Formats: sequence, C-alpha cells, structure tokens
Amino acid sequence: RYWRDWSSDVCSSDLSAIGPPAGPMLVRLLGDPKAPYKGMAELLVKVCDEPTRDKGGGALLGRISAGKPIPPDMWLALGMLGGPAVTDFLSAKMQKGTPEEAIAAAKALQQSRFPSVLAPALKLAGDAKANKELRGEVFGVVEKIGGPEAQQGLLRIIAEDKNDIVRYRAHEAALEVGKSDAIVPA
Repeated sequence: RYWRDWSSDVCSSDLSAIGPPAGPMLVRLLGDPKAPYKGMAELLVKVCDEPTRDKGGGALLGRISAGKPIPPDMWLALGMLGGPAVTDFLSAKMQKGTPEEAIAAAKALQQSRFPSVLAPALKLAGDAKANKELRGEVFGVVEKIGGPEAQQGLLRIIAEDKNDIVRYRAHEAALEVGKSDAIVPA
C-alpha cells in the first residue's frame, strides 16, 4: 500500500514517474478514509488530466462526514483538485456555511481558478453585512479568477461601498486583476 509510506520521497517519485496511469489508483486512495490526502492531491494535480482530477475531488468529497469539522488541509486539497462537484460544494460553503467554513472555503477557492464562483464572490465582497475576514478572503478569490468581469465588479465596489478599508481592498484587487489597465478606472 502506497499510502502507508506516503511521506517517503520514493513513493511520490515512483508515482510521478508512472504519470497519468497512476490517476485511477490515486483517485481510489483519495476515497480511502485511512489514506493521507494532501500529498496525493498534489500529485494528482501534477500528473493527471482534468477529468481525473475531478474524480479525485469527488472521491475526497466522499470522505467528508456530516457534522464533523473538515481539516484545514482537506479544504486546501479540495481547492487544488477542483471539479464541478467540489466547486459547487465550496461555493455553497462560502455563501451559506458557518463563518469558519465560509472562510476555509474561500481560502480553498483561491487554490485554483474557478470562474463559476465569480458572481457569488463579488456579491459577498460587496456585502457590507458579511463577515469581515470572509470578505477579505473573497477578494482573494476574485483576484485569482481575474478577467474583465472581475475588474468591473471590483470597480462597482470601489464606487459604492461606504467603508474606506473595503474600497481600498477592492482597489488593490482591481489593480491585481487588471494590472496597468485598471489604474485609471480604479
């Protein structure tokens, strides 16, 4: 069993050498509640294609038990793997989870680019009643997604939000997203 000695560099390098054919085994191991997931998720992202990563994300989601807290490393592994099921899960937690879950989900969504969460992320970033720490993390999600829609949403926040710090953070994010093209509009 690879997962018994997952910390060994030999195991990781062996699977890297195998490459994409290692994907099904990694997906199967990600579904095993006794197997460590962080190294396997990193390797799956490194050597496998998007459909295999999506399956890995689904397998990791299957390990989550209702009512039990999700470890921080698992949130990040989910964010690395992505996929439609993972993106939906993380987006739902970011929008409607407990404050701790919402913040962890936003951090996970910063691991990869998930364009489908741009609209809810901008809505949360512009919500004056949202948790302050969550809003800060959501700006990171918007920065990761980037693009013209993200820049326009950030410019709306700059124009409309009453909080100076939020407007400053939106300005910072707009410059990150739009680079020099965002200087004048921001």
